[in-house]
Amino acid sequence: MIKLNMEQQPAKLALSITDPELNIKTTPPQIQLSTEPAIVEIRRTEGKMEIDQYPCRYSIGFKNNFDLAFDAAQEGKRIVLETVGRIAAEGDRIGRIESGENAIANIATEANFPEAPDITWAYVDSPNIHYEPGKLEFNPIDAKLNLELRRGTVDLDLQRGKVTGQMAQYQNIRFWTTNTDLDIRV
Repeated sequence: MIKLNMEQQPAKLALSITDPELNIKTTPPQIQLSTEPAIVEIRRTEGKMEIDQYPCRYSIGFKNNFDLAFDAAQEGKRIVLETVGRIAAEGDRIGRIESGENAIANIATEANFPEAPDITWAYVDSPNIHYEPGKLEFNPIDAKLNLELRRGTVDLDLQRGKVTGQMAQYQNIRFWTTNTDLDIRV
């Protein structure tokens, strides 16, 4: 009996595959923030108070040289006029012989025993007070905000994949017979 044998060899494809790669490098964004606080500059000049005690002191007799000389001249003038008036009055008294008065003795007695001076309350002037208030100046300086932004970056590096193929084995079909005297190959 003839037996037909058949052997098949399939085609084989050898594939070389390189996987794709995606490399991603990122730089994160950065924010730099700096602040300068608000400032208030305050300048103050002090107030001035001037107290002039001179009118007060003048009232009780403490005077400067000019006022002392002026007042002494006025007092001298008053005393001269008063003395001239007194001497004239005494002369008139002595001249009145008809009155029968011993005028010279009476005038001498009055001169030796003067009248007690009167005590009078004198007004004391108040001092001159002058006040100039101080000044207050405000100089505000605004706060500052400095903001610096650095953008982030994304760097992509794509390495493409590769597929290469080549025939590792070609297909083949082989026929043959056995138990015969003929052996045929196709």
